[in-house]
Amino acid sequence: MSSVYLVRHIASKQIHILKQVAKQHPMYLQLRREAEILQMLSIEGVPRIVALEEDATYFYLVETFLEGENLEYFRWAHGCSVQTAIVFGIQICEMVELLHTNYPKPILYLDFKPEHFILQGTRLGMIDFGNACTCEEELTHMGAGTPGFRAPELRAQQTIDERTDIYGIAATIFYCITGIRSEDALRNYVNNSALPRPLKSILLQGVAPTGSQRQKSVSELKAQLLSLQPQKNGGLRKIRRIAVVASRPGVGATHLAISLTSYFNYLGQAAVYIPHAATQVLPSLKQNVMGMVQRGALYQYLHFCGRPPYGQTKRSTGEREAIEVLDVHGSDSQAQEIIRAADLVLLVADVRVWETPPIAKLLEHKTCGKGLIVLHASSKEAAQWFSKKYQVRAARFPTDRDAFQMTDEKLAFFTAILSGKEEGIKEPDA
Repeated sequence: MSSVYLVRHIASKQIHILKQVAKQHPMYLQLRREAEILQMLSIEGVPRIVALEEDATYFYLVETFLEGENLEYFRWAHGCSVQTAIVFGIQICEMVELLHTNYPKPILYLDFKPEHFILQGTRLGMIDFGNACTCEEELTHMGAGTPGFRAPELRAQQTIDERTDIYGIAATIFYCITGIRSEDALRNYVNNSALPRPLKSILLQGVAPTGSQRQKSVSELKAQLLSLQPQKNGGLRKIRRIAVVASRPGVGATHLAISLTSYFNYLGQAAVYIPHAATQVLPSLKQNVMGMVQRGALYQYLHFCGRPPYGQTKRSTGEREAIEVLDVHGSDSQAQEIIRAADLVLLVADVRVWETPPIAKLLEHKTCGKGLIVLHASSKEAAQWFSKKYQVRAARFPTDRDAFQMTDEKLAFFTAILSGKEEGIKEPDA
């Protein structure tokens, strides 16, 4: 018998994983191997052994529980943009790099699949080391791994090395974007995909049929993926406080504010989302977004960081340098004060006739020299009408499935409106 349980430590109240296997079970030696491997490691995002026990019949392994959402669920629930998959790939490379350079015994992971990578806030963790081995073992390893992610030499029980893990990383990145896993034709799927050419080239090399054709090391693969990321903070003017103002409830201001916060953090500029005092946005996100974590007053997920209004909690030292993205609803005195104190005001509207009075009232602040830009998801014709009526620049926010992920369209949009360059903003057709 082999069983896995979620258990709570009586004294500490912490949640752990208990793995139990009968000593006569085929999985017994694999669980012992996992325990031996985990005892060698001290890597952030890798489970830590809490206890090892055995009796005449069973062997027990207790390890820390990585709470979050695995990449299989993430892709099902949110989809996965190319930019997000690249970030995941870089983080996986960082963890595997530490395995390959582990002292005194370098370790191969070997069992790549999206279910083994857990998103916990802004970072991935990795679980299930039952197929891992040290590099000094006889490296043929009995055809281990998961179909669709294991290298040809692994399933053929041929000699394996660090480049065997490179295949698994590349296959995992490709799956996150496309949902495709293939045991025999993965390279053909990659070659025929609509991925950006630089990324396709990297993945094609990663899933090459032999190790000698792949990247020489995980460090090389990581460097290639890092080269695909945009320049950090490139060309953005300095802005301290941005008010994202909703012309009415449900217009999409919160979605845009979360996206803007994620944009800044993605580019390496610390930013924090602060909701209107009367809303319960952050507790609701924590309840409904499985991978979101709360550390003190901060709520974190992918590139997003949010916190309650400063009147409700103390401000940490690290937040003092962060850009504040303020999600403003209503036009009461508190909202008006936030707008007046902001360096930039982004008004989110969808140009309905009955919205004209509240929009006009909010636009009274455009003379404050804040470069106010009106954003909406309406047609080009509506944008043209709105721009002419209120004599402001109007830019349409791109269609967007997930506020937390970056896409090429969102990167271009936010860079344009924040650069301060009129020609960089996608203006409505004249």
